[in-house]
Amino acid sequence: MLHHLLTYAMRNGIASEAGFTWRSSIKWLILFDKEGRNPVVIPPGEEKVFAPMLCPDAGTKAQGKAANFLADKARVVACYVETEKPDFSQRKHEFFLDLLSRSGDEVAEIKTAFLGLSNAENIAEICRQLKNFGAKKDDYTTLRISDRTLADCDDWHVWWRSEYRKMRSDSGENPKRNAKKTSNKVLMRCVLTGELVEPVKSHESTIGGLKRVGGRGGERIISFDKDAFQSFCLPEAHNAAASEETAKIYVTALNALISSNSVNVSNAIAVYWFKKPLDKPQEEDIFSLLNASEADIEIDAHVSAKKLFEAISEGKRPWLLDNEYYAMLISGASARVMLREWSEGSFDDLAQSIQYWFDSMEIIQLRGRRVTKWSSLERVITCLLLPRKPHQKYEDWIKPIAGFSKPLWHAALHKDAALPYGLIGRIVPLLASFFVEIAQEESKPPNERSQDYNRVLIPLLHRRMGLLKAYHIRKRGESDMITTNINLEHKSQAYHCGRLLAVLARLQRTALGKVGSGVIQRYYASASQTPGLVLGRLVRNAQNHLSKETVKNPNWFEAWISEISLKIGDSAPSTLSLEQQSLFALGYYQQLAELNKRPVGNGADEDIFTDDETTTNIDADQN
Repeated sequence: MLHHLLTYAMRNGIASEAGFTWRSSIKWLILFDKEGRNPVVIPPGEEKVFAPMLCPDAGTKAQGKAANFLADKARVVACYVETEKPDFSQRKHEFFLDLLSRSGDEVAEIKTAFLGLSNAENIAEICRQLKNFGAKKDDYTTLRISDRTLADCDDWHVWWRSEYRKMRSDSGENPKRNAKKTSNKVLMRCVLTGELVEPVKSHESTIGGLKRVGGRGGERIISFDKDAFQSFCLPEAHNAAASEETAKIYVTALNALISSNSVNVSNAIAVYWFKKPLDKPQEEDIFSLLNASEADIEIDAHVSAKKLFEAISEGKRPWLLDNEYYAMLISGASARVMLREWSEGSFDDLAQSIQYWFDSMEIIQLRGRRVTKWSSLERVITCLLLPRKPHQKYEDWIKPIAGFSKPLWHAALHKDAALPYGLIGRIVPLLASFFVEIAQEESKPPNERSQDYNRVLIPLLHRRMGLLKAYHIRKRGESDMITTNINLEHKSQAYHCGRLLAVLARLQRTALGKVGSGVIQRYYASASQTPGLVLGRLVRNAQNHLSKETVKNPNWFEAWISEISLKIGDSAPSTLSLEQQSLFALGYYQQLAELNKRPVGNGADEDIFTDDETTTNIDADQN
C-alpha cells in the first residue's frame, strides 16, 4: 500500500524533502505593507483554505518549545486566543520571531515580517481581526508582505535546510544521547523501497485534513509509541524501517491526495489515485462522480458514468483498459490514521461497479415523470439520519451511522457487494412519520408549504427509496422485480399492499378533499406492519368514497383496486417482517409516483406536486 503512495509521489513530483511539507490547511494570511505596518488579515474566501503551499516543517520539534518557520498556528504566529483563558504559546511565539529574525538577513521580506510581528499594536490589531472572522487559535496562518506570500517563495529554502539540520542534530541538548545514537547506527531494509537505509527513530511527519472525521489535526499512519506495538526488541520505528526521505514522501503524497483526490464518506475520507495518469482527468476521473456537490446539480452523474462506461466497453478509450486504481478509506483515531479499507483493481471493473451503483440506486421521482439525479455518496449515507438540527455539530450528527460508511463505500466500488441488513433497520422506522409529514405538506397549496418540502423532504425521500431499491437488488439480484418505476408483476404481497394503501389514500383525498388527518396520517404505521388488520377495513370504507359526487371517475379507482387486490390474493399478510415493510414502502412510493404521473383529471385530483426535478439534490444544509 505505502509503496503505491511512494510511486504516486515520485511520478507526480509532489515528494518533498525532509524539513518541508505541503500544507493544505492554511486558513489565514497576515498582510503587512513594505514597512511592516498596517496589518490586514486575509480570509481564504469560499474555498475555506488556501491552495496547498510548500512550507517549512520542524516535525516533532514544533510540539515542544520550538515552532514551525513561516507558517504555524495562529496562537504561535500572533499570540491569538479566542477566549480570555490563559494560553502557553508565548515561548513558541518568541521562537517563531527568533527564526524570522535570523532568516531576515537572507530575505528582506522576512525581516519586514519580523518587524511587523514585533510591534505590540500590530499584534493586538491582528488578534482583533482574527476574532471578528471567528478564527480558531489552532488555524494555520502564514505571512504576506505586499504581494508576496512568504511560504510560496523559495528564497528561504537554503537557510531553512541548514537550520533544520541544526534542529535535528539536538546539538548542545544531550551530548551523551547523541554520542550513543552515533555509535549505534544500523542499516535496515526500508519497508517502502526494500533498500538498505539508516532508519528514522520515529515517523514524525503527520497527516492533516482529518479533523472532520475524528482526527486531531496531525495524525500518523505509522506509530510505535507503546511497547505493545513493538516486536523483536526493536525500538519504535525500527519496526517499520524507513529512511528519513521516504518517511517524509509517503506522508506528503497522502496529504496531497486528501487535498485533491478525495471523496467524503460520512465519518471517513476516501483518497484515490490511478496507476497511470488520466489523459482527460475531468472526464475520466470516475471517482469524482461519487463526490458531486450541489454545484454540479445540472450534471447527471448517472449519464456521465454511462457514457464513459460505454466508451470503454466499445474500445473508444483503450488506454483506460490497462489502467488500475487504488483507494484508501481512512479516518482519524487517537492521533493515528485508521485505515478502514484498501481497494485496488482495474479501471474497467471500477467503471462497471460505479455504473451498477447508479443503476441500483435509480428510482422514479415522486412526481412520476423523471428518474432521480445523483448527488454525493456522503448525502446518500446521511439520508439514514433525521435532518440535521440547527447548530448541531456534524461529528455528533453522524455518530449513529458510523458503521455504514465502509459497507456503502465498498458497495460503490464492488458491484457484487450486498448492502448491510442494518440499512433497512435505519430507514424503515423513519418512514411512517416521514410519509405523514410529506402527506401533510401535500395537503397544503404549493405556496403555503414549508421551505423544507422541496429542499429537504423530497431529496431525502428519493435517497431513502433509492437505497431500499438497491438493497433488494444487491441482496437477491432481482433487478427484474425491483424496478425503477412501478412493477405491476412484483411477486411480493407486501409490495402490493403498499400500492393499495397509496390508491386508497388518493381516493379519500379525491372524495373528501384535503382533510386534516387522512389515511396516511392515521393508518400508514399500522398498515405497513399488520396490513391484514387494516387494509380490509379501508377497502370496505372505499365503497363509500366511490359514491361521492366529487369522484368524477370511480371506474378509474375501481380498476386500480381490483388489479392490486388480485395480486395480493385472498387475504393480506397478518404481519410483515422488516424487509417486507421496506417492500411495502417501495410499493406505496412507486404507486404514488404512478398516480402523480397519471392523475384522474378532475378538479379534486389536480396535480399538486411542484416541479422538484431541479431540487432533488439541494439539501446542502444537511451536510
